[in-house]
Amino acid sequence: MNQQLKTNFKLLFTSLLFFPIFHSCNNSINKNNPSTPSMNSENSKAVIDNVIFKTYDQRTKEFIPSRESQLKYNAQGGTIEANYFRLYSNEKSLWSHYKAKFSENMMTEYTVERGDYFRKTKHEFDAGGKVLSTVYLDRTGGKFIPTSREIFEWDDSMLVSHKTCSSMENECNEIFEQKHEYDSMGRKVSVVSIPNGEKDTVRYFYNDSSLFPTKVTKIPYDYDILTENEKVIEIKKSYYNHYSQRDSVEKTTTIKYDKKERVILIKQETEHETELNEYLYDDRDNLSEIKYSSKTRSGLDQTKWVFEGYKEYQNFVTPAWFAEAGLFWFEPKFTLNKFINQLSFENVNAKVITSKTSFPSGYIEYWSKGKDRGVWVPYQKVEYNVTELN
Repeated sequence: MNQQLKTNFKLLFTSLLFFPIFHSCNNSINKNNPSTPSMNSENSKAVIDNVIFKTYDQRTKEFIPSRESQLKYNAQGGTIEANYFRLYSNEKSLWSHYKAKFSENMMTEYTVERGDYFRKTKHEFDAGGKVLSTVYLDRTGGKFIPTSREIFEWDDSMLVSHKTCSSMENECNEIFEQKHEYDSMGRKVSVVSIPNGEKDTVRYFYNDSSLFPTKVTKIPYDYDILTENEKVIEIKKSYYNHYSQRDSVEKTTTIKYDKKERVILIKQETEHETELNEYLYDDRDNLSEIKYSSKTRSGLDQTKWVFEGYKEYQNFVTPAWFAEAGLFWFEPKFTLNKFINQLSFENVNAKVITSKTSFPSGYIEYWSKGKDRGVWVPYQKVEYNVTELN
């Protein structure tokens, strides 16, 4: 079970941090290699309405269904309902249930039901899709009671304040607040946390007109950022070692690109561990494989995800928040905050995302075993069913 949780976490981490890799390869199809014809007409939308997780049985050498996700949509492609099932011996049991409401193409409310757990979340957005407030409600005595809320303030497209309130009234009695400050070019220069103040303040430093900072400080850490052609190629996380009376590097992250400017390697090194995320692409620039490895004193741990055939859709809807099958959870947007362990609220977004894109029919997850970890053993297969939304 611990190994399974670790693998699922690594996949989620990869999804959060490196989704732009997936997005970029989806939007650069080689015209010399025709793709599979689209199933959907020009005015309809293609959606994932069913996801099946299958666990590999080493004894029978078969993939046995273990989980299933069923999704329902409104006419605009918004996910209005999702049911997650556990499968065992041809029996299906409901694990969790989600329902959502939309205003035009914005998700304004969703409810989670998992056993005895009930939680409702309500969002308010402005006309541009920026979140203005979030209210959390817990069910008590058959009714949903507001328990906390967050307020977001913007200056044009820049988030200037994020508050967590202890009161449900119009006035926000802040129990936590982040203030975001920018320079004349609109680049973020600080995030000040109140009441924690200086010890939680993040500061960004720039050279010339670059959009990427050269250094970020977040006590007790410094992040030195090296860029090349407006791409991050190295980040060094360091701190002041009072014992040695000098700066010590805790982690070095190296990012490598190919000639098409696609990420092919992300390497994270600490004193005791080296983690590698490697990315392979097919001859039509689609992501074909992700390989993760971790080398420590106790040995080598490896996992890889091999993607199956891609199809191109004229209007493919990326499921918002509810889809459980990895690699299409989040809007494809690179954010440096993932590298510096800084939460970001600018990208809170519940829009229905529709774009012309190629999408895989699923993937197989493998683990490696053996003395030299060179034998790949299937662990899990994930299949998507795509249907047309009229």
